[in-house]
Amino acid sequence: MSASSSQGIHTLLEAEQEASKIVEQAREYRIKHLKEARDEATKDIAKLQARKNEELAEIQKKACIR
Repeated sequence: MSASSSQGIHTLLEAEQEASKIVEQAREYRIKHLKEARDEATKDIAKLQARKNEELAEIQKKACIR
């Protein structure tokens, strides 16, 4: 194998390692943001559920008064 061929292979291996790092970082970024979105959605659902429970309690209260 010639020196230039060996250097080319080495360059390709380095590029492959760099690409793997970039893919892993992208995967971690996506997972992090999906978790944040899920947590935010869970909070929104809890708020909506609390508000609807209050509305239901108010309707039930009015129904009992009549």
